[in-house]
Amino acid sequence: MVSLWWLYFQPEDHLTTSDLPRALLWGYGQFFVFAGGALVAAGLGAWFDLLTHHSQIDSATAVLYLNLPVALFLVALFVIRDIWHSLGVRMAVLPLATVAVLAAGFAGYGPQVTAAILAAAVITRLSRGKGQA
Repeated sequence: MVSLWWLYFQPEDHLTTSDLPRALLWGYGQFFVFAGGALVAAGLGAWFDLLTHHSQIDSATAVLYLNLPVALFLVALFVIRDIWHSLGVRMAVLPLATVAVLAAGFAGYGPQVTAAILAAAVITRLSRGKGQA
């Protein structure tokens, strides 16, 4: 889940303008990014409780407790940062990762699959094609 950190701190500037509407979206949008991050910790706690038999929930519910906050984080980050940058095909990474994380969650795949999706998203976002600086 450290991949969330890497996705947040990408080389793109977070706020490149002092335009008030965009600054407000950026500032208030951080709430959803940070809420998603905090809820990921709660989801991991639910998963660990399930693994150690300290929980009454089933594994499908525990996976959703993790994957839904990851999706919230990715969508919020896309809205407040990525839509404002010309990233080429890399612009599709966060939306595709969101869909993959949600699909994995609803299919009942564990956090290992979510971690693999996020790691692939980081690698894809950090890669640059020919002609890109």
